[in-house]
Amino acid sequence: MKKYEGPWTDTQLKHLLRRTLFGITPEDYRFFRGKTMDQCLDILLDTSANPFPPVYFEDQRTETIKEYKWDHHNEKFIMFTAVLISCFMPMMHQQRNIGERMVLFWHNHFVTRYQTTQSGVYTMQYFMLLRKHVTGNFKQLLREITTNAQMLLFLDGNKNSKNAPNENYARELQELFSLGKGPGSRYTEADVQAAAKVLTGWIVDHESFAARFDPDIHDITDKTFSSFYHDHVIKGKAGPEGQTEIDELVDMICRQPEVSRFMCRKLYRWFVNSNIDAQVEKKIISPLADIFIRPDYEVKPVLHALLSSDFFYNSDLIGGIIKSPIDFMIALLREFDLKNDETDPEPTGPMKVPFWAAVSAGRMGQEIGSPPTVAGWPAYYEDPLFDKEWLTSGIFGQAVWIDKVTTLDRTNPEETIHLDLISFVKALSNPADSIQWLAETTDLLYALPPGEAPMKYLQKLADTSHECKGSWNEVWAKYILAPENEALSTEIKKRLRDIFQNLLTYPEYKIR
Repeated sequence: MKKYEGPWTDTQLKHLLRRTLFGITPEDYRFFRGKTMDQCLDILLDTSANPFPPVYFEDQRTETIKEYKWDHHNEKFIMFTAVLISCFMPMMHQQRNIGERMVLFWHNHFVTRYQTTQSGVYTMQYFMLLRKHVTGNFKQLLREITTNAQMLLFLDGNKNSKNAPNENYARELQELFSLGKGPGSRYTEADVQAAAKVLTGWIVDHESFAARFDPDIHDITDKTFSSFYHDHVIKGKAGPEGQTEIDELVDMICRQPEVSRFMCRKLYRWFVNSNIDAQVEKKIISPLADIFIRPDYEVKPVLHALLSSDFFYNSDLIGGIIKSPIDFMIALLREFDLKNDETDPEPTGPMKVPFWAAVSAGRMGQEIGSPPTVAGWPAYYEDPLFDKEWLTSGIFGQAVWIDKVTTLDRTNPEETIHLDLISFVKALSNPADSIQWLAETTDLLYALPPGEAPMKYLQKLADTSHECKGSWNEVWAKYILAPENEALSTEIKKRLRDIFQNLLTYPEYKIR
C-alpha cells in the first residue's frame, strides 16, 4: 500500500485530525501545526497515557459516582451515569490521540447495552476493557470480551450450560465480532453449536461484580468443527482447565483470513469512507489485512498504515463522512468548551453538560451505551445508506440543540448550557477583523470551504446592529475598551448568536 508523499498542508493535517479526534480545537491545531505527518501519527496513535475513569460503587446493586453525585436516584439514571463517566466524559476531555474514537469504534463493534445489566458497575468494567485494548491486540480483546460480565449478561452467555446450551454469543462471535457475513465467511450451524459448547460454564457473580468459570456446568465433550475450520477438534477439558478451551476457540477463528479482512473493512468505513468497491478491496483492504495478520492481530500497525496511506488523503474523500450525533455533540463541546452557567440554580455540578449532551445525541438517534441492535448503529453497516442514516435521524435535533446553546434566554434549566462565543472569538488571531476571524473559524470547523454566498451572509450578520449601530470592527473595539458596558456586551452576544446559529447549521459543519 502506497504511503502518502504529497504536500503536507493545513488541508491534510486538519483532515487527519478530524478523522482521529472529535473536532479540532484551536489548541489542537496549534499543537500539531508544523509537525510532519509521521510525527503527528506517532502522537495520535500513542494511547499509553490515556487515563482510566474512576470507578466507585456504594453497595451490592447500584453504584453512586461520588465525585459527580446528582439529585437523581432512579436506577436507570445511575446506570446511565456510569456510561457518562466511563465513556462520554472521557471523549469530552480526550487526550490528543485516537483513543476515544477507537473506544466508540469498539463499542459499536462489541455491542452491549447498559439497560441489560442490573448495575452500572458492569457498564464501567466493559468500557474500561475496551479502553485497555483500544489500539492493542484484537485477539486478546476478543478473548477478554467473551467473558466480560456485561457481555455475558447481554448475550446470555451466563445462561449457557452443558444441560441447556445457549447459542446467542457463539453465533455473534462469528457473525458480527470476528468473521462477518461476507463471502469468505463460511462457518456452519454446526460450528455455532460446537462453539456454544466450548463457551459453557461462564456465569456472572453479582456479589463480586465479576465473571467466573464454573466447571460443573461446562461441557467436557470434544467439539468438532466444519471443513471451514479444517475439521478442527477442541478436546473437552474437565475442571478449571475447561476455561482454556476459549483460548483455542479464539485462535482457531483468527486463523481464518476473513477475520482480518472483515475487521479492516470496518476500520476503513470508520475512518475513511463507507464505499468499498473492488479497487478499495484490492489496494487497501487486502494489504491492510496482511499487515493485521503479520504481528498476530495488532491494531496499531493497521491504523498507522491506513492513516498514512496515499488513499486516505485523496481529495475526493475529505469531508466525505457525515458526523454521527455523538461525533457532532462531542466536537461541539470540545471546539467551544461548552459549559454550564455559574449562576445556574440547579446544583448539578460537572454532570449537567455531559448529561444533556448525551441525552440530545440519543434523541438524534445515537444513544451512548445503547446501540439499537447487536450489530451496532445502522449507519455503520446498512448498505446503501451507511452514514446518510444520520441525515434522517439527527438533522432536526442538531438545529434544536444549536438553538438551545446559543440562545440568550436561559430561563429553561436545559438552556443554562451555552457556547461562550465571546471567549471563542477572543482566542482567534484577530477578533477585531470580522472577515479574518470568520475565515479562520470556518477553516477550523469545516472540512470543506463554504461558498461565497454563505460567507457574505455571515459577514452581513456581523455588521447588522441590534441596539448599537456600527460595523463589527467598530462595535468590537468599543466593547474591548468597556467590556462591563451591558449594552455593548449584549450587542456583541446577539451578533454572535445570529452568526453561529447559521454557521453551525450549514451543511459544511455536518461533515468531517
